[in-house]
Amino acid sequence: MREKLGDPIFNRFDGVIRFTDLDSEAKIEIARKELDELDEEGTISENIRQNLLVNSTRLENAREIRRLIKDTKSLIEIRKICE
Repeated sequence: MREKLGDPIFNRFDGVIRFTDLDSEAKIEIARKELDELDEEGTISENIRQNLLVNSTRLENAREIRRLIKDTKSLIEIRKICE
């Protein structure tokens, strides 16, 4: 990191926190919690919920998982309006 930032900027940091990648189980747990929080009214069907859980393992972080779930719910709601 020092090479990319250069010494003047790098020296301004007190420390660096290294994060390990989330494993598949952690990503699925994050997706479950997000589904429970974002879809309390049950807009997302069980089939789509299962697909979201499986596909959440392909994403990198919690922000991406949350965005996938929010976008999916929005798409479902838009489709209902357009019917």
